[in-house]
Amino acid sequence: MSTPNPTAPSALTASILEEPQRLPRGPHRLSRDEVAASQRARLQRALTRLLAEGGWSEVKIGPMCSRAGVSRGTFYAHFKSREECLLSAYRDWAGTLVSAITVEVPPQAGWTAFVATTLDAYLGALAADPAATRAFVVEMDAAGPEARAARRDSLNLFSTVFAARHAEIRSVDPSLAPIPNRVYLAIAFAVRELIRDELEHREPGELSEIRDDLVFFATAIAEGAAAVPA
Repeated sequence: MSTPNPTAPSALTASILEEPQRLPRGPHRLSRDEVAASQRARLQRALTRLLAEGGWSEVKIGPMCSRAGVSRGTFYAHFKSREECLLSAYRDWAGTLVSAITVEVPPQAGWTAFVATTLDAYLGALAADPAATRAFVVEMDAAGPEARAARRDSLNLFSTVFAARHAEIRSVDPSLAPIPNRVYLAIAFAVRELIRDELEHREPGELSEIRDDLVFFATAIAEGAAAVPA
């Protein structure tokens, strides 16, 4: 199963965060690739909004095409199913999150500074697109095993980022002890689940209210590891 691309967002990735423009009516100078990219982006965005508004059971191809301003034939030219469209949209969105949290923090700044900066970037990305946040953090798991596997792939990638940065910081701070790889993954899962739970009664733009607790949690695990017998 493919994982999110940690490079800068592509045009399709950016489309999850922005409302795609519809194609001009009548003759235009857009290339076939540009037309296809616009159609895919609009379908992804339409699915994202339907998922955020009503959950997976409300994501139907007809309403999706209507919102995107395309025909069913155009939908099937790009995606085999609504599940394939969902996974495409999710992986593009997850790519924006990876880009957001890949921030430059000097190892000398320490683990707490890295965690705080990374969480600020992550929460900011979630607040930037409330519909995508609700769709992919709260509602997507109901779409079945492939959707949940894609979510696990993303969290594994996030944990890899944490592990790499922790190793860099440990190289200049010998007081930090090594951490098992599953603990990095546990941090990623725990942060995601805490945020998902908060989104049951908060808007994404209000998640900054739990930022300090998340920083404390991730810092306590890393800095407390030295006290755990080897």
